[in-house]
Amino acid sequence: MDRPGASIPGRALRLEAAAAADADRLVAPATLVLDADGRVLAFDRPEAVGAIPDARSIRCPNSLLLPGLVNAHTHLDLTSIGPRPFDRETGFAAWAGMIRRKRPATPEAIADSVRAGVEASLRGGTAIVGDIAGNRGLVAAETLRTLPLRGVAHVEVFGIGSAEEAGIAFLDGLAERIPAFNGRVRLGVSPHASYSCGDRLYERAARLGLPVATHLAETLEERRFNEDGSGPLADLLREVGVW
Repeated sequence: MDRPGASIPGRALRLEAAAAADADRLVAPATLVLDADGRVLAFDRPEAVGAIPDARSIRCPNSLLLPGLVNAHTHLDLTSIGPRPFDRETGFAAWAGMIRRKRPATPEAIADSVRAGVEASLRGGTAIVGDIAGNRGLVAAETLRTLPLRGVAHVEVFGIGSAEEAGIAFLDGLAERIPAFNGRVRLGVSPHASYSCGDRLYERAARLGLPVATHLAETLEERRFNEDGSGPLADLLREVGVW
């Protein structure tokens, strides 16, 4: 990147670090210069960047500066559940049932969980996410839209068997919200999985013209269900009353 020169609108921030790296190169030691809006104006060795009049300087002599990381599959609204062990004896269907029972249900609890997930992401250096946002609701996506991460909020939808029509109706209403997501966070859609969404729901999601995410080929239970409609996932669908 070219040296920014002597005149920078607003007050620039100059970071001095042990090293910095982007997709093209590693520089050590490194100087990074940002403008008042956070855009990178210069990235090079200190002597190549030169003096920046009136810039605010921060020295990070033991740090490596990196671009923000990307987490392509998050569930920010499930942050409040915390780490959970996986029991091989009871299997994936039991684990999925636990998530269904323990996920936050009220708008306030969902928003709080998303905020906690965003804070944890930022602490870990993540700047961009592909979030699976909630269960057929907009609270998680709307909350993410107000917070300092970028990415896509894939609004999650379920709908198989007797619940498929309700899922399709939700997608029809989702189209009205697309214009509101034109900033840091784009709106997407996530038909949950092949064992929880019917073919017509997938087709409707694809016709929205939004980014689409789904859970696919994750477990042997899923493969069994897809082959002959049997196994623990079929039992789970019976338990929730949509078989």
